[in-house]
Amino acid sequence: MVTRLRDAGAAWLCVHGRTREQRKSETKQCNFEIIRVVKEHIRDIPIFANGGCETLEDVQKCLEYTKCDAYMAAESLLGNPAMLLSKEAQPHPLTITQDYIDMCKKYKSVTRHMIRGHVFKLLYRELAICTQVRRDVGCLREPYLYTVCDEIREHKKKIGEDNFDKLLQLTTRWYQRFRKDEDPPSEGDKTLLLEHIVAQIDALSEDTLTPSAVATIIHKYWDESNNCWNFAYLKKALREQVQNEHKKREEELKEESGGEESETGNATACEAMIMQSMFESDDNSSSEAEPTNLQDVVDLD
Repeated sequence: MVTRLRDAGAAWLCVHGRTREQRKSETKQCNFEIIRVVKEHIRDIPIFANGGCETLEDVQKCLEYTKCDAYMAAESLLGNPAMLLSKEAQPHPLTITQDYIDMCKKYKSVTRHMIRGHVFKLLYRELAICTQVRRDVGCLREPYLYTVCDEIREHKKKIGEDNFDKLLQLTTRWYQRFRKDEDPPSEGDKTLLLEHIVAQIDALSEDTLTPSAVATIIHKYWDESNNCWNFAYLKKALREQVQNEHKKREEELKEESGGEESETGNATACEAMIMQSMFESDDNSSSEAEPTNLQDVVDLD
């Protein structure tokens, strides 16, 4: 197909290193080898490489391996517009987002409705921790989005910067959201631990939400000796959680069955009273006609 496109008059071509099926949850590692093969066989027009690069260093490695004339960045720029700056020159995501928001406020573009999607991609990691802010970003209208960076900074201050930075280690960038990490801990383990901890933080009241309270929660899963997360602690906590939920459910079922037993006991007592009245009517009303059915017994009383 590449040669046909060239023969049809294409001035240059961009080759993405994945198949059409390798999208979203099926995303695989970008195949730079196939891009290299294309460049090797097509020498009379420029060939651009595309896919799998998040940083300037990634781009340099790609071009060195594939021998392509240039690299075209696409999706990775949505999560980090500064990806082609050196690591040392990278601005903080909050800085990038605030600059973008300021431009939206200044120019009032007709594409202002797209602010929400871009903010979500730029602050993907931070919003994984600030769950209330994330919900607000998804629900509220444009004016609120102008303050989203301030909201995140405020939440970071409440839970403590050191705690926030530790939680960031469990997050993944928007561009990496469908990538599967083959080396432990997996992205799934990280996400599970993050959600488990954030749920406990969110359960704190406004008065008890302090850096020390959050540090106490984090300490249960943090390996101080190695200065990293210990995922074995998570598995233990999840087992205890499942056991507690199972025990709670058993107690609820026991209470429900106890109510049924109580109703059954009341019905039995009622039947006993009716039966007793039958004997009493036999003893005290021997001259009267004997009742022929249960309703007659009730009427006699």
